[in-house]
Amino acid sequence: MWLSDALLAYCPSAELYRMAAMTEYPAARAFLFHTERREDGRPYGDVLMMDLDTLRQDIERNTLYPYGVSMEYRDGTKAEAGIEKWEAMELCEKDALKTWRYLYAPEQVTEWQY
Repeated sequence: MWLSDALLAYCPSAELYRMAAMTEYPAARAFLFHTERREDGRPYGDVLMMDLDTLRQDIERNTLYPYGVSMEYRDGTKAEAGIEKWEAMELCEKDALKTWRYLYAPEQVTEWQY
C-alpha cells in the first residue's frame, strides 16, 4: 500500500479505508511517507514500513466518528441532524444547504486536537 503522506491514513477517504480494512494478504505491509519538502514536484522525507494489521488497529483507535451534522439553510435557519438522518437525505437536500459540518463529542475533539 502506498500513502503519499502518513496523515492520509487518518483522513476520511473511503478508498484508502477500504484498502486498509479489506486487504487480507498474509504479512501485508504499509509504507507511510512523511513528506517534509518537495523539490521538482517530488516529495522527500522519511519512510516507515509497518504491518498492515497494526496500521488498521491504529486507524481504528484514532478515528473520530461524528454523532451528527450541524446545518445552515440558505434562509439562515439552523438545524442539527443525526448521522442516520444525514445519510438518508437526498443529494438535492444537501445541495440546498448554505453550510454544514460534522458534530463530534467535545471530549473526542479535545484529545484529537492535542
